Amino acid sequence: MATNRKRTPRSRIVSALNPGEINFLYDRNDPLGDPWLDRHFMSKDEIKGLWTENRDEVLKWWIENKPCSRPGPWWIFDAPLEDTKTRFEVIKTQRRDRISGVGTPCYLCLNYCAQFTLGIPNSWVSQRDADYYNGRAKDIHGKPIGNNKEGDFEGLAIDPTDPPTFESQAAYLKRHGLLTTEEKRHLGKHPELLKPEAVTDEDAE
Repeated sequence: MATNRKRTPRSRIVSALNPGEINFLYDRNDPLGDPWLDRHFMSKDEIKGLWTENRDEVLKWWIENKPCSRPGPWWIFDAPLEDTKTRFEVIKTQRRDRISGVGTPCYLCLNYCAQFTLGIPNSWVSQRDADYYNGRAKDIHGKPIGNNKEGDFEGLAIDPTDPPTFESQAAYLKRHGLLTTEEKRHLGKHPELLKPEAVTDEDAE
């Protein structure tokens, strides 16, 4: 059946790269309109080279179709770095500002590296973690597991009634002065893009 869906003209990227590479560059948003679900595993150097070679064309398509946001590779390689405190040190990461909410990223209280997806931590303390490290966890016989006691652990599980919230991608890009002229006009018509984003239990898994 015929449709009126507008399709972006086939670009050099689409014709030159395989589905897995397109999947990575466009966050599963095929310029032709259909999602690529293939997985493609590359070395770190290959990933960086792929992004560097195709960055301009990817961003052109992305900003035209998803203004006031950026694809995953941009967050990995191009996003401004900011000081981020971890359990053991302060490092530079590409993070969005946290606004409010209850929940602790794993890198603040466990032996986890600080890892982010689109500027938001991707590993969070679970209720199981909080129970175990505070001595609340019990085995099937009702006996405590481990030698931990209440107060040993400062990490908090995500509170679904007050989840961690972060500035939106649009707010991040605006704060860093990275919006294009077209995106600024688009944001003026769509102020809802500045609304903070909440982390859910599903996001944290």
